[in-house]
Amino acid sequence: MSLGPGEAHARQIRLGLHEGIAGWVAREGHPVWSEDIRSDPRWYAQTDSIPGVTTRSIIALPLKKQDKVTGVIEVINKINGTFTQEDFRLLESISMTVTTAIENARLYGDLHQAYEDMATSRAAIIESRNTLRALFDGITDSIYILDRDFRIQAINRTAVARTGLQPQELIGKRCDDVTLLTAPLCELEPVIETFRTGQPVSTTKSRPSGNGETRDWEINTYPLSKPEGEIDRSIYIARDITEKRKMEATIVQSAKLSAVGALAAGIVHEIGNPMTAVIGNAQMLLRSLEVSDPRLPSAQLIERAGLRVEKLVRNLLNLSRQEEYKFTPTDLNASIEDALSLVSYQLERDHVAVEKEFAVDLPLISASATHLQTVWTNLLLNARDAVSKKPERHIRIATRPSPNGQSAQAIFTDNGSGIAEADLAKIFEPFFTTKPQGRGTGLGLYVSQTVIANHHGTLDVQSEVSKGSTFIVTLPLASETEPDDEM
Repeated sequence: MSLGPGEAHARQIRLGLHEGIAGWVAREGHPVWSEDIRSDPRWYAQTDSIPGVTTRSIIALPLKKQDKVTGVIEVINKINGTFTQEDFRLLESISMTVTTAIENARLYGDLHQAYEDMATSRAAIIESRNTLRALFDGITDSIYILDRDFRIQAINRTAVARTGLQPQELIGKRCDDVTLLTAPLCELEPVIETFRTGQPVSTTKSRPSGNGETRDWEINTYPLSKPEGEIDRSIYIARDITEKRKMEATIVQSAKLSAVGALAAGIVHEIGNPMTAVIGNAQMLLRSLEVSDPRLPSAQLIERAGLRVEKLVRNLLNLSRQEEYKFTPTDLNASIEDALSLVSYQLERDHVAVEKEFAVDLPLISASATHLQTVWTNLLLNARDAVSKKPERHIRIATRPSPNGQSAQAIFTDNGSGIAEADLAKIFEPFFTTKPQGRGTGLGLYVSQTVIANHHGTLDVQSEVSKGSTFIVTLPLASETEPDDEM
């Protein structure tokens, strides 16, 4: 160049591909070597010259990488003489080095940007993963992801908690190899069906729980596919629906009890008038009989039975509304005797022997006597039905203080058919009965347990098939200063 030693000149312009020799070289990808540049029609003073310098000659070479032009290097005016072939080869060598440097700089820039993008993407991926993991673990249903060998690929915190193991102990295991009590962690049938059909599957299963209770589970499985469409995994979701089932049953039972309550209200009115006549005539008969008249006990029994029936019918209203309980100090033995007098005819007719072992000087209990007589009547009639197929029919009634001395117990034992173990957990449910159709409503024990619960007592049962049953009622004692209480 015509610049002197130590001199430098720099400027920056934007070059169009149609402008000047540099533009032509960039466009065509071929070098230009001209010693008389001003006669070259491609010369363009604004791009192919330096201000204050007269341009005479130019060598311009494309900076190429794999046939792609990334720039142009241009040399103007050799200081001494004209450009030579050695000058051209030197510039070619320089252009190759510059091209490599430019390409390396570009690659470094791309790599740096890629690293930045990767870091941003990695942070986003980690955030998304953490969010999904929090959602996965936060769901209260048990969730597993299973492969085609039924091995656990992923499991959420809820499912891990059910096993009592650590997540690393479960990953890679077949889910049916992990046993909870007597049942495996998962049911294979819906998973197999999902892999076979490629469709979601929904089912319900009952499984034992840690406290011996059977829990109901809703199980749903969903297919997971590879990008090419092959189903290689299945999502397994298990939801405990025991409480939901109980709530549904409660709603159904409430509807039934509401209907029974409406029917009971009607029965009260329908039976009220006939019972008024029965009771009124019995009382008139009692007034006309002498104390020595042998018919007097029968007339007295008619009056008591009539009053009792009237009260029992009214107690049916307990099934649909809260009825008032009047708690007073009550003689447990006497309340059972009253109930026996009402059912004595039925027991005698069916040849059922009743044995009584009542504790002497038993402390009074706090009770609503009318409600308790409903319980004793139900237990006696159930015992009568239980022994009906036995050649010898026995019912034993005992009373005693409880072991802790804070309550009293009434024990009703029969030598009847007993209750199957599978039915023991259900006998206090409304409308559940083991009696033949038409013989029982399934309400007796439900009402009895409700009454005892309202007395803050307990009603327990022990039974063995073919050997009989024992019902134990425990009731709190009346305090010495206890006033009448109402519920």
